[in-house]
Amino acid sequence: MGCIKLDILNEQYKRTEFKVSYFKKELTSNFCAKNARRYLYHLKDHLGSPRVVFEPSGTTTKVTQVNAYYPFGAPIAALSWVGTSDNRYKHTGMETISDFDLGYVDNGARWRGSAYAGSNFLSIDQLAEKYPHLSPYIYCAGNPISFFDPDGRERYYATNGNFIGQVGTNTDVRVINSNLTTAQANTHIQNGANDALMNNSVSFANYFTTVADVTNDAALQTYSNNGNNCNAAARAQMSDAGVTLSGGVIHTLVDNTASANNKDNNNANLTADPHGGAIRIQTELNSGNPVMVGVKETTASGTYPNANNANALTGHFVVIRSSTVAADGTVSFNYLDNASTANGKSPNNNFTLNTSTGAITDNVVPARSNYQRYDITEVRKNN
Repeated sequence: MGCIKLDILNEQYKRTEFKVSYFKKELTSNFCAKNARRYLYHLKDHLGSPRVVFEPSGTTTKVTQVNAYYPFGAPIAALSWVGTSDNRYKHTGMETISDFDLGYVDNGARWRGSAYAGSNFLSIDQLAEKYPHLSPYIYCAGNPISFFDPDGRERYYATNGNFIGQVGTNTDVRVINSNLTTAQANTHIQNGANDALMNNSVSFANYFTTVADVTNDAALQTYSNNGNNCNAAARAQMSDAGVTLSGGVIHTLVDNTASANNKDNNNANLTADPHGGAIRIQTELNSGNPVMVGVKETTASGTYPNANNANALTGHFVVIRSSTVAADGTVSFNYLDNASTANGKSPNNNFTLNTSTGAITDNVVPARSNYQRYDITEVRKNN
C-alpha cells in the first residue's frame, strides 16, 4: 500500500507542474520523420495526472492532448480531446496499457484494472497483512480524489500523520522526520529519489519516544462533572492544558457497514489509517500537547459503539498524556479516563501500540472493572 495524500488547500499544491518526455518510435511519414524525437510537455494536476499535453511548434506551442478524468481515472469524453499526441501516461501519470483494448494501468509493483471498472488492483497487496482493515485489492483506500499510489507498495508519512507516499523497494512504513517538507518529499517520490527519502526518515517503530506527562499531573475532568458527557469531559481536559481542537480527525478503526450506523452515509465514507493516527499522537506529545482520542469499548457482553458519532465505533473519549518506549521496544501511551473518579488518572491506564499494524489497544481498562478492552478508533487533531 503506497498512497500519497494531497491537501489541495495547502499552498504547496497550488502550483503548475510541468514534465517533459520524448518518444522515439515509428511515426507516419506525413507527420514527421521516422524515428524522430518529439518533446511533449505535460501540464499536471495535484494527482500528477496530465491535463494538457503540448509541444513546441516553431515559434508557437501546439496542444496535442487534453484530458479530464472521473475519480478512478476514466476519461470524461466531453471534456477530453486527443489530437496528435500518443501519450499513454494519463491518470496519476501512470501508463495505460493499450494491448487488446483492456485499458489496464501499470502502477509499478501492481497493475490496476480498467478505469471504467473501478480501477482497483488486479493482484493482492504485497503487504496486505499490515493493513487488515483494507481490501488487498483496493486502490488508495477507495479515495482516488485525495490519494494517489506511485507504485502500489508502501507508504511514507509526514509527522502530522498525513500520507506522503513511497518509492523504491523498501517495505517499511517510514516517517519523514527532518527538515524535508511534504512538497520536497513528494518531489523526491515523483523523481524516484529513494535515497533522499530514506536518509530523511525513520521506520515507523523507531519514530516513537518516551515523553513524560504533558499535563503536569493536572486534575481529572470527569464524566459526572461534565454533564455525563465523555466528549465534553475530554474537551475540558484538553482546555485545561491550553489546547484547542482543530476539528480534524484521523480515523484509525472503522466499520463501513450500514448496520453500524443510523445516519445516512455517516460511517460508510470513512477510511481507517492507524499508522497516521499513531504518528499524530506521538508528534503532539513531542510538542508538549495531550491528545483526545475516541475508543471502541468492549465488555464480556460485546462492544458498545455509538451510531450518533461520525465514527460509529467510537463509544467513549479519553485523553492521552504521555508515551513510554520500553527496553524491548514496546510502545505504550498513558491516558486520562473521565469515566472513573477513582482510577481515571491511574498509571496503569495504558494503551499499547502494535508497531506492525498501527493499532492501539488497552486489554485491561483499569479504570472500569466491567470493561475488557479499549481500541482507539479516532485521533482528534489539535490546532
